[in-house]
Amino acid sequence: MKVAKLVTVSFITRVIVEDTDDDSTILEKTKSSFEYKINNELGEHLESIEDDTECPYDEKYDEKTDN
Repeated sequence: MKVAKLVTVSFITRVIVEDTDDDSTILEKTKSSFEYKINNELGEHLESIEDDTECPYDEKYDEKTDN
């Protein structure tokens, strides 16, 4: 039987930037670090896995979406 779960992860990384860099530039500079963490360390950043009681699994809807 399928069920819906809510998965929460939290990432933090350190990046060296110019003091004039805007948020989008800083985010772009963190991208490769976060990609590494997602691909290699995802379990280390897991905060919780909980049942989705507000929006439970719906076969008609969920089988049409890409998860």
